[in-house]
Parts: sequence; C-alpha cells; structure tokens
Amino acid sequence: MSRLEEIKELHDRIIEAHDTGDIKMELGDLLGELFTEGHTDYLIQHAEELERNLEHGAKVTVKTAEKLYYAQEESHRYKQALEFYAHKTTYEPLQQGRLTMVYSPIEEDCGKKARKALEESE
Repeated sequence: MSRLEEIKELHDRIIEAHDTGDIKMELGDLLGELFTEGHTDYLIQHAEELERNLEHGAKVTVKTAEKLYYAQEESHRYKQALEFYAHKTTYEPLQQGRLTMVYSPIEEDCGKKARKALEESE
C-alpha cells in the first residue's frame, strides 16, 4: 500500500470514528498514529514540493511565452522581407527613359530589407 493510500485509509477511519460517535479512544489513537507515523510531515513536504513545482512551472511558462512572442515577431519580419524579394514587380524597372539609368526596386534596395530584418533579430 502506498503512503498516500495509508493516509487516505487513516483519514477515512478518523471520519468514521467521528461519525459513529466513538471519538474518545478511537480518535485519539488515530490522531496519534497520524502524527507518530510522520504522515502529516509527509503531506506537508509534498504540498511544499508541489508549490515549488507550480512556481517553477509558472516561470517557465512566462519565459516560453516571451520566447514565442519574439520568435513570431522575427518570423513576421522575415516574411515581409521574403515577400518583397519574391514579388514579381520588385524586379520591374521603376522608370524607362533614354538617358536615365533604370533600376528595379530590388536593385534600389541592395538587400537593405533583409539586413534590417536580420539585425532586428539580434
């Protein structure tokens, strides 16, 4: 029988002693067993451990949420840069003139959008 099962059984016996009115002798013996067997210490230790684990889990959850937020922001910047370089009009000349040099948006950009997206992630 596990420690927790023993404590549950003892708990049930205490409730039964209380309900049947046989409180004096039986309840005193049961309470003595509860304390002398270290069951209350066991419960307190496990409750404290559970609290520590919950606090740690909450901290991990917050850190994970922060990392996810920054990863989503970074992904959005990369997507915008990729969309710029993938769009067909990016490669079309801006102006056509006789003596004017003709540059497409991608030639004008020279990779600025990509570098900016990468720099913001660092």
